[in-house]
Order: sequence, then C-alpha cells, then structure tokens
Amino acid sequence: MSRKARLLEGTENENHAKFLARFELKLTPDKLLLLDMAYDFSKRAHDEQWRETGARYFEHLRGAVIILVDELGITDADLIIGEQLHDCDEDTWLLKLPRIRVVFGERVAKIVGAVTKPKDDDPRFKSKAAAKRWYYANIKASDVDVKLVKLVDRLQNTRALGACSREKQLRKIAETRKYILPLIPDVAKVYPRVAQLLTQKFAEALAKLA
Repeated sequence: MSRKARLLEGTENENHAKFLARFELKLTPDKLLLLDMAYDFSKRAHDEQWRETGARYFEHLRGAVIILVDELGITDADLIIGEQLHDCDEDTWLLKLPRIRVVFGERVAKIVGAVTKPKDDDPRFKSKAAAKRWYYANIKASDVDVKLVKLVDRLQNTRALGACSREKQLRKIAETRKYILPLIPDVAKVYPRVAQLLTQKFAEALAKLA
C-alpha cells in the first residue's frame, strides 16, 4: 500500500499502538479493551477489501474514527466503536448485527444497523432509488448517534474522492448536499461545536473537488 493511498485516507502515520494510545486517558480500561477488539475485528472482517485510493478498506474505518476523535473531540466509547464497525454488517460476514449486539451492546448495534444500506435484493423496494430514499430517510429519522457516525463516514469518504472518477465525484457531491449536510442542524442540537466543525470541514473537502 502506497504512502499516497494512506495519505488520502488520513491514516499515513497510524498503526495499532498509536491508534489505541490516543484513548488511554479518554476511555475506561474496559471500554479501551472493547475498542481494541473492534479494531481487530474490523481489520479482519474487511481483509482483502480495497478502496479506489489503493488503500485497504480498513483505512477508511480507522480514518473515520480519527476524524471523530482527533478533529471533532468525541470521546464517547460507543460512538467510537460504532464508527469503527459501521460497515461490518453491510460488507462482511464476520460481524453481523446479532454478534455486534452481544459483544458491543445495543447502542453500538443500533448505530451500525441504522447506517447499513439495504441489500440489492431486499423485497421491500422496487428499485435501488427507492431503497436509497428509504435509507436516507431512516437516517434522518434516527437519533444523533446515527447522524454523527454517518456524517463522519461521509466526510472521510469525501476527502478521499480525489482518487475516483469525475462522474463518481459529482454523484457523491450531489448526494452529500442533498442527504448528508442536512443532518448537521440536528447534530447541532446536541453537539453545537461539533456541528460547526463539520460544516467547516465539509466546505473545505467539497471545495477541493470543485
């Protein structure tokens, strides 16, 4: 994996020990152990999955957590673990929601479940467009935990869009403006400073793609 790939994902200088060290004074020993498990499980679950940046898919998950903690100042263990695991149910076989619920608790499972997209063959929907509308409406109707995790997920993805085709960039920019940015005012009701930072950071990331 190239230095450029990890730079695009925001994890250029990270490793397991450095990642966990930032939490030693922020989380209880039990929560730190759970985060360590989430880190290892997500790394194994997404093994052999790669991003268009050329980085391991795991770098997206680690990069999203780094944004949540280092840039936004969030130290809530369940939010951090939910961010680390947010694609496991959707994209892997190792950690489905029942396992996440048993190991990491109901709140983490609720976050992961809400940000998991419906399967392509989900009989509830007649088209991908219908499934997409339902997915974003469900996130909009969810609590602030879900909205914050989804916002950080999309911010990390937006920063990495430079490695993607222009067609994909334009599609994701439009989707972000339509569905993702409107979540920020809801986050502001609970985390006003975080909402302010997200507004600024999305503006900067989108400006680079203009």
